[in-house]
Amino acid sequence: MTVGTDVVTVFTTSTCPWCVRAKEFLKQKNVPFRERNIEFDPLAARELSQCTGQMGVPVITAGDEVIVGFDRPRLERLAARFAAPAPDPADDARPRPKVGLRVKDAPGGAEVAAVHPGSPAAQAGLRVGDLIVDMNSRTVRSAADLEAVIVSLTPSAEAGQTVAIDIRRNGKPQRLRLPI
Repeated sequence: MTVGTDVVTVFTTSTCPWCVRAKEFLKQKNVPFRERNIEFDPLAARELSQCTGQMGVPVITAGDEVIVGFDRPRLERLAARFAAPAPDPADDARPRPKVGLRVKDAPGGAEVAAVHPGSPAAQAGLRVGDLIVDMNSRTVRSAADLEAVIVSLTPSAEAGQTVAIDIRRNGKPQRLRLPI
């Protein structure tokens, strides 16, 4: 594991309620973090096991600190060190990528209701019925969560840039790449 960096990383699984609480806490405190879901990322699972000697989640790493579980006092101290400035409301006016997708709320994520032919969503291989559970390392629990992630993406001037989308198709996890 890359301990010693100043990036906050949250190791999670899709079904862990304490992982959801830890991520919500960090978001509420305006702490930028990257999520590593050990269900979809074998390298993350290996790193987690090497670092902690176990596979329990959540595990939050930052610098030399490793927090196992939802340890609120330690998370408060971490938030005090890593909180970003409040977002600028003017950023809401920036253009957002068009993905060509319609979704609806579903238990555990956002269910794909329609995919527009030729759209980035179609190019990524999304299908009606897929359940989107994570996009760009951010958990998706509803259509509103997905919208928030899409709004946060900046359209790239470079052709070929993609973001990861973790889905469940027929109950099985898959990772797709969405061009933006």
